[in-house]
Amino acid sequence: VDRASTGTMWTYGLGSIAVGIKNNLLGTYLLLYYNQVLEVNALLVTASLFIALMIDAFTDPMVGIWSDRVKTKWGRRHPFMYAAIIPFALCYYLILQDPGEISDTALFLRLLVLMILMRIAMTFYEVPRAALGPELTKDYDQRNKIAGIGMALGWVGGAGISFIHMEYFLVDNFTNA
Repeated sequence: VDRASTGTMWTYGLGSIAVGIKNNLLGTYLLLYYNQVLEVNALLVTASLFIALMIDAFTDPMVGIWSDRVKTKWGRRHPFMYAAIIPFALCYYLILQDPGEISDTALFLRLLVLMILMRIAMTFYEVPRAALGPELTKDYDQRNKIAGIGMALGWVGGAGISFIHMEYFLVDNFTNA
């Protein structure tokens, strides 16, 4: 493809919203929620984040190589991205659910398993998606434009979910302070 249409560039960029939402959860709210609300030791929470990230460091290149080599009627990248949607959403949802009265060890293990699964699901989405971007056009400037649209919409996703958290879920914590 010599040049991507404007619609293709924006449609591709919309995919970054999910990445922004994930980054916002992991970079802003997860440690606070588990430490301050669920009262899990911050060291256990960060340990689960670290272990999941280390596993992610191995799965990213494996999925990248796999998506480079696979051939389907939907292309090389799309089957991976489609397969990631439900597991990612389910893990995201379960991570934010209060599991009730369970021990810190059980809560740590629950978070660890869900974080590993969520990171793997996001790997199946984001690695092939990132590889797809440069395949949309041969034009260098347009590739940069596609990357810029993706980054901007990723930020919108992160800021949007932050607004939703503050407006609808954390409102009592701030208005009663």
